Amino acid sequence: MGGGFVPSRSKAFREGLISLQDEAEATVVPILDPRPGERVLDLCAAPGSKSAQIAEAVGAQGRVVALERHPSRAKALRSNLMERMRLTNVEIVCGDGTVPPFRAVFDRVLVDAPCSGLGVLRRRADARWRKDEASILAMAAQQPQLLEGAAALVRPAGSWCIVCVP
Repeated sequence: MGGGFVPSRSKAFREGLISLQDEAEATVVPILDPRPGERVLDLCAAPGSKSAQIAEAVGAQGRVVALERHPSRAKALRSNLMERMRLTNVEIVCGDGTVPPFRAVFDRVLVDAPCSGLGVLRRRADARWRKDEASILAMAAQQPQLLEGAAALVRPAGSWCIVCVP
């Protein structure tokens, strides 16, 4: 019985040579357009595929701060970006993006706000059973708070990209 190729189990993946993203995820960072040498904040960073893309774009002279609210996801983010991919221009910060735990100013800020996930039901039909009205309303209420937190961190004439707004 022949087995197929599973990218996430490949040697290239384990050694940090490749990352996996769906097509929609892969389009976000080019829209943000990070440039070499810039400081960029990824406000809701886990699992880190967009942070990795940004880190490549800003290069060794740039800096990416990957902020994640949940400690377990911040730990997984550190494991993915710093251990598996060995990115040295990324800093992982565990904190709440609605009240960012620093006063730094960034050239660009990415806000990939938590959203309902209803847009992926075609691929993940089981997700419909994990959604309820209260959780969707809570995420929608959190999104403007994340934008307010991010707005104070963008340098004058800097740019930001907002993803997954209802």
